[in-house]
Amino acid sequence: MINISLTGKGSSGKSTLLPILLETVRALAPDLRVLVVDADPHMSGTRMLGVAVERTLGQLRSAYERQFKLGPDDVNETREEFAERKMGKEALVRAGGFDLLAMGHWELVGSQCTVNRVLERALDGLAGRYDVLIIDNEAGVEHIGRYASQQVDLLLVVSQPDAEFLEVAQQIWARCREVGRRVDAARLVLNRVQDGDLENPGLLARLDELGRGGLAYAGALPESAGLRKLSRAGQSASALPADDPWRVAAAELLGREVQETIGVEVA
Repeated sequence: MINISLTGKGSSGKSTLLPILLETVRALAPDLRVLVVDADPHMSGTRMLGVAVERTLGQLRSAYERQFKLGPDDVNETREEFAERKMGKEALVRAGGFDLLAMGHWELVGSQCTVNRVLERALDGLAGRYDVLIIDNEAGVEHIGRYASQQVDLLLVVSQPDAEFLEVAQQIWARCREVGRRVDAARLVLNRVQDGDLENPGLLARLDELGRGGLAYAGALPESAGLRKLSRAGQSASALPADDPWRVAAAELLGREVQETIGVEVA
C-alpha cells in the first residue's frame, strides 16, 4: 500500500491541495483502490472533496466505546475485527472513484488509550485493503506521532513562505524523526508564493537548511485570486479553471511527486 500524507500549519493550504492530489492519483493510476482519511477534526478536506458524511470515526468510537475496550458480544470476533467491521459499515463513505473515512472529533474525556490502540489496529486492517492511502492530517505538529507504525511513502509538508509557517514545517519533520516515523520521501510545498519571494536570501537559506535536514523543497504554488474567491465561497480548488496558474503549478508538482512514488511502488 502506498501512503501519501498531507501536513502543515493551519491555513497553510494542505486541505485545499487535497482534491488536486486525489485527482492526480486517480489520473495516473485509475485502477488503484484509493482510501482518503480526513484526520482533521474540522473536516476541511471532506468539505473540499464535496463528500457528505453521516458518521465520523469519533462518533463511532463514542457509540461503541465499551466493545472497543472489552470486546464484542461475539466471542469469535476480536475487538479489532469488530472495530474494522463497524468502520466499513457505518463510517466509510464510498464516493466516485475513492472511499473516505473522516475522523471527526477524536478526543473524549478520560483515558482512551485502549480504545485508541484498538482503532489504530482496525484502521491499519481497513487501509490494508486499498492500494493508495491519502491522509489529510490535522494541522500542527503533534498529530504526526499518531499511527507511527505506518510507513509514509510521500510526506507533503505544505507551508506558506512566512517564517512562522516554515518553523512549523521544520517542527513537523523533526517530530517525524523523534517518534521514528518511517518516511521514504519528504517534500516541502510552498503555497501562496508572491513575486519576489523566491529571490529573498533569507527564504532561500531556510529552504537550503530544510533540504539539508531531509525535507526537500518540491516547488512553489503562486498566490491565486481565483482560489481566494473560491475559498471565501466554500468551494474546492477543483473548481478552478484548468489554466489557472495555481492549478497548473499544483498539477505539475503533484504529478511529478506522485508519479515517482507510485511508479516505484507499483512497478
